[in-house]
Amino acid sequence: MKFSHNLPALLSGAVSVLAFSPFDYFWLVYFSVALLFWLWMKCSPKQAAWTGWFFGMGLLGIGTFWLHISIDQFGGVPMPVAMLLAVLFAMFMSLFYALAGWLSVSLSQRYSLSRVQVLLVVFPAIWTLSEVARGYFLTGFPWLSLGYSQTGSPVAAFAPITGVFGVSWLVVLISVSLVLLVGTIREKVFGLISGLMVVAIVSVSGFISWSEPSGEQFSVRMVQGNIPQKIKWEPAYLDSTIDLYSGLSFQEKTDLIIWPETAIPAFYHQVRESVMVPLQRRLELIKAEMVVGMPVRADDYGYFNSMVSLGTVH
Repeated sequence: MKFSHNLPALLSGAVSVLAFSPFDYFWLVYFSVALLFWLWMKCSPKQAAWTGWFFGMGLLGIGTFWLHISIDQFGGVPMPVAMLLAVLFAMFMSLFYALAGWLSVSLSQRYSLSRVQVLLVVFPAIWTLSEVARGYFLTGFPWLSLGYSQTGSPVAAFAPITGVFGVSWLVVLISVSLVLLVGTIREKVFGLISGLMVVAIVSVSGFISWSEPSGEQFSVRMVQGNIPQKIKWEPAYLDSTIDLYSGLSFQEKTDLIIWPETAIPAFYHQVRESVMVPLQRRLELIKAEMVVGMPVRADDYGYFNSMVSLGTVH
């Protein structure tokens, strides 16, 4: 293990968090990932695994630390334990970055690939595959895939073609181009070519209209009440919750109103007459539709997290 590689990798991963919302410095990730790849080029497979793991800890250790809030508030776990679990989770998910580093360097050394081949083919392919694996393994955790950092950049124009993982591949291609540009003359040429290829792909994607309006336009109002979880399911706060959502929903004429998951914190049969019927009458009066998230009890006394439709059309 080379600590001289691990510390820069850790800091590089931490800086990468700033590329994502709400900071949106999307360009930072090009350089942070480029630094990681530059380090990998100097590593043995084992060293690359450690370097990748430290990069993942920098990225996920900060970028997913918010999980301790959910674990504490919704899981009823004491805060110190919740924070420990969040760190352990980041440590586990960082193994995907370790695997990407180990596999990339192992393949490169096994087949005696040139730096250009490694940077332009192996690193982008393995990185993208590792993100796909992380997005599906054990139901998946694609949080902080590189593609999500590009929502405000021109590279996002590529998303309709390939989705987020294709955007991640383009981000990696930009990063390897930066590494090549500081190499030999031959590597600089390939770095310039790959960079121009990214520009061409993004430019063409940006000029294509991927969807066209169809039919009549209609207005949609999406409402989020942000009810504190500590009081959301307390029966005493049900009326104030409904009043809040109603006040936000009927401020002006809207064709479709959407309330989020469990917006009404009660079973449908419990509030049918007191809440649902008055809402239905109000929607019929203004000729609007509504979709409401709430729990619904089944005939066998099971229950479902459901979506209920109200209004003039069913």
